[in-house]
This record gives sequence, structure tokens and C-alpha cells, in this order.
Amino acid sequence: MLGERQRSIRNAVSEGRLTQEQADAMVERMTSQLDGRLNGTAPMGRGRGMGFHRGPGPAVANKR
Repeated sequence: MLGERQRSIRNAVSEGRLTQEQADAMVERMTSQLDGRLNGTAPMGRGRGMGFHRGPGPAVANKR
């Protein structure tokens, strides 16, 4: 999962768009976030979840 993103970050460093320090911080953060998501320790975000929602709205309903 991280491989492609790490390659992109390495390319950004080699092109001078990021410093190595910035790249290291980004990789560390991505790794810890992924670990948290995979192990169930990441906090729940502000996602919609599985509750009741308003739906697509009347414009979509009128097209049916």
C-alpha cells in the first residue's frame, strides 16, 4: 500500500520539491496512520457512517 506513495515521495525529494526531513516525516505519518487503521486503533473520523442520511435529494428522485 505504501510502496507507490513512498516512490512518489522519493521522486519529490530527488526533484527538490521536498526535503529529506519532510519526506521522512510524511512516510512516518503514513505508516503510523495505516497501522492504526489496520489494527483498529485509529480514531473514528467524521465520516458518514451507517446512520440515516438525507439521500440524493429531490433532483435525483424526479429523474426516475
